[in-house]
Amino acid sequence: MADRLSDDAVKLIKEQCEAFLKEEKAVLFEMNIYRWVLRGLFVVILGGSIFGIFKVQEYVDGRVASRVERQDDLYSGAVMAVTGGPRAALEKLDNFVNGVSGTTLQDSSTVWHLDKISKDQQTFFFISLISALASIRDQDVDGEFIGKSHWRILLSDRYFQQQFVISERWGANSRLSYQMAICYLKFADSKSEIETARRYLAKSTNLDNAEIKTRNWNIGLADFVLGERKNAATNLSSALNWREQTSSFRRYEPADMLLTDDWNIFARLWKKFRSESFGTELKALFIDIEDDYYASKAEKKLMVAELFNTNDKIKKATEEFGEIYNAARHAWIDNDVDTLKKIFTPQTYEYLVRNDIDSVLGDKSELELIKLVTADVSRDDVRVTVVLKTRAKMVDRGGGVVPPDSSLDTGQRTFWTFSMRTNAHPTKWEVYNILFDYVLP
Repeated sequence: MADRLSDDAVKLIKEQCEAFLKEEKAVLFEMNIYRWVLRGLFVVILGGSIFGIFKVQEYVDGRVASRVERQDDLYSGAVMAVTGGPRAALEKLDNFVNGVSGTTLQDSSTVWHLDKISKDQQTFFFISLISALASIRDQDVDGEFIGKSHWRILLSDRYFQQQFVISERWGANSRLSYQMAICYLKFADSKSEIETARRYLAKSTNLDNAEIKTRNWNIGLADFVLGERKNAATNLSSALNWREQTSSFRRYEPADMLLTDDWNIFARLWKKFRSESFGTELKALFIDIEDDYYASKAEKKLMVAELFNTNDKIKKATEEFGEIYNAARHAWIDNDVDTLKKIFTPQTYEYLVRNDIDSVLGDKSELELIKLVTADVSRDDVRVTVVLKTRAKMVDRGGGVVPPDSSLDTGQRTFWTFSMRTNAHPTKWEVYNILFDYVLP
C-alpha cells in the first residue's frame, strides 16, 4: 500500500510543492536582484574593477546553484519514496539534510538543524522521509529495518512533534496516519510503540475497501503479537477474502500465510516480545479463524430449520454429536454391531466394515472439540458436517499427567457428517459420512 500514491497523497504533495516552490522562486528572484546590487557596490568600492564585478557574480551564482541543488535532492527523494526506490530516496534526503545543516540522516548521535529552511520545506521533507521509511523493505544483519536511526531522530525533532504528533493538522490525513503506523511497526522496540501503531491505523479511516482490509490485517497482526488473540482473530477474519479461499489453512506452510514484508515486520516484533514459535502460533491462529468463520456460516443456515432456530438448540445438537461419537467409539471397541447399525447409515456402516478405521473409533483418543463446518437444510432433512478434534488420552506416570507418547501431535481432526429426517417421528441423527480431510465449501 505504501508504494502507491492515492489521490489524497498526490494532492498533498502538489500543495506542499507549490507552497515552497513559490517561496523559493521569490528567494531566487531576490538573490538575482542582490547580485546586481552587489555588482554596483563593488564598482563603487573597487573603483569599477572588472575583476571585482565577476568575483561577486561567481559568489552569488554559486550560492544560487547550491540552493537549487539542495532542492533537487529534496524533490528527487520525494518522488523516489513513492515510486519504489526508498533506499535511493533516503540517499537523496540525506544529501539534502547534509547540505542544509551539515549533518546526515544516518548520524544517530546528533539532531538535524533545519532552521535554515522554511516551515513548508520542513513539512515536505518530513512527509517525504516518512513515505520512504514506510516503504523500506531491507533489513540489516541483526534483522532491524534500514532507516531506524532516521526514524529515531525524526521522532525527536521538535517541529515534527508539534506538526505531526501533537497538532491535529496532519492527524486527519489517513494516508499519512497509515505510513506512520507502518514506521512504528517496523522500528518498534517496545510494546507501547506497537500500541501507538494500532492507534495510527485506527485513524486511517478515509480509505477504499481494499485499503481498509489491509489496515485491519495489520491491526490484527499487531493484536497477535501483543497476545490479544480474540481481537486478532476478529480483525484478521474481516481482512480475509473468503470467496477466494479455496484451500484450508491446515495445508499451508506458516510462511505462506503472510506476504514477505508482513512476515519480516511481525516476525521481528514477535522475536522481541514472545518466546513461542512465530510460525507455529500463526498457523494455529489462522486455523481457528477458519473454523470460526465456517461455524458461523453453518449456524446461520441451520437456524432456518425450526428444530435449530436458537443458539440453545444448536448447542444441544452439538452436544448430541459428541454423545453419538462416544457411543460409536464404545460400540466399535465392544464390537457391538447392532448399536453401530443404529448410529450409522447403511452406506457408512459398510464403509466402516470395509475399511479398518480404528484410529477414528479406537480407544486411543478422547473427544476435545466439536465445531460446525457446514449445514444444509431442505424441506425434509438436515445435513450437518462438524469437525471433531480428539486428543491422546492423558496418563499419570508418577510425575504428573502427561500424554502416553510426548512425540504425538496434540490430536487429530476428522470431519463427521450427521443427517436427520425432519419429517420422521421420532427424529434422530445418523452418521452419514466420516472424512479425515475436507474440501472447503
